[in-house]
Amino acid sequence: MYNDLKHKLIPVSVEEEWKGETSDLPVMAVHSWNYCKAMSNSVEGEILLAVIKTDNGKICCPVQIRVKEDGFKDIVTPYGFGGILYTTKKSFFNEAFDEWTVFWRKEGAVTAYIMQHPLLRLDEGIQGPLVDVQSRTVYLIDLSLPLKQIWNNMSSTHRYEIRRLKKEDKLILITEKKEIVDDFIALYYQTLNRVKASRIYYFSENTLRELIFWDKSIVIGVKKENIIVAISMFIFSDRCAEYFLSASTEAGRRYSRLLIWNAIEIFKELSIPYINLGGGVKENDNLELFKKRFGGIEFKIQILKQIFDKERYEYLLNKYAKDICTKYFPPYWVKG
Repeated sequence: MYNDLKHKLIPVSVEEEWKGETSDLPVMAVHSWNYCKAMSNSVEGEILLAVIKTDNGKICCPVQIRVKEDGFKDIVTPYGFGGILYTTKKSFFNEAFDEWTVFWRKEGAVTAYIMQHPLLRLDEGIQGPLVDVQSRTVYLIDLSLPLKQIWNNMSSTHRYEIRRLKKEDKLILITEKKEIVDDFIALYYQTLNRVKASRIYYFSENTLRELIFWDKSIVIGVKKENIIVAISMFIFSDRCAEYFLSASTEAGRRYSRLLIWNAIEIFKELSIPYINLGGGVKENDNLELFKKRFGGIEFKIQILKQIFDKERYEYLLNKYAKDICTKYFPPYWVKG
């Protein structure tokens, strides 16, 4: 564990230290020790909590270390919506951010790619071109609204399908994790293979089991004629729930609306302020349009992209990049 008076890099092996540094921050599920510990079973690089302190507050951010070649490392946020947390007032954020930049340069990092949670937006006027506001949209449901208003905000098609599915014979919604876990894991991998998903979604079985049995996850399954045909996993903090993973048979895909609506009811009952449905894989694809029809608040995805060492960045770019015009950052991590 890297540690001095102002900076820390805390590995997931040091649970209490991680939890202590984030206890006074507005954490999302992805910032939590439990989540990052689970995800550490599915990534090659180490996951650490970076803590940068100044006289006026601190910055915290879980990061994953990616090594392109010996001596050249990049930092990225772990899978999901997390990003930089800070206790400083906005007027002091530049000071803390300068410390962040100096620290990572000393650590030998080449770049940073930090995806911010939609409820943790950075002030775009503070860091200018470093903050990239993407064209892709994510959708959050405000659960402080009356349930009837949330229902009415949905498209008529969603409302019709949910009412219809609720009336189906021999259909049961289940939330008992021990009953669901094995079916979820098997169905999850089947779903990834069927849709030819990116390797980024192929989490290990250990990761899936840890997340399923985490007390900050809810798993909802649809059992039709005694067979589980669709399952969704939601993770949450006190500030926001996240529509996280889904798995289904081909026929079970039609239950997605029902599962999300059931989660909305559960999280409203738990007094969680928002549920983040996420967006699509690409801008305006069918998945995004499906989520948009739930009538949520639209947020553009915000990403912090930094180059700490221009010379070493150019070296990696020249050696490994297949297409320097790609939107992927940094370009030299694009698979050939």
